[in-house]
Amino acid sequence: MKSVKKILMGIAIILLGIAISLGPDSFLFIGWVVSIIGLIMSFIGYYFTEDE
Repeated sequence: MKSVKKILMGIAIILLGIAISLGPDSFLFIGWVVSIIGLIMSFIGYYFTEDE
């Protein structure tokens, strides 16, 4: 169950990054960075979390 929570958190961060990147042009890079962080969190949550 912990891995599912981390994956959902990562997806939420990816969506936040997309929302930021759709704003003014100056936020495009920040949005990409936030999306990549969310993707990494989802990957770590899926592969490296021990389910109980």
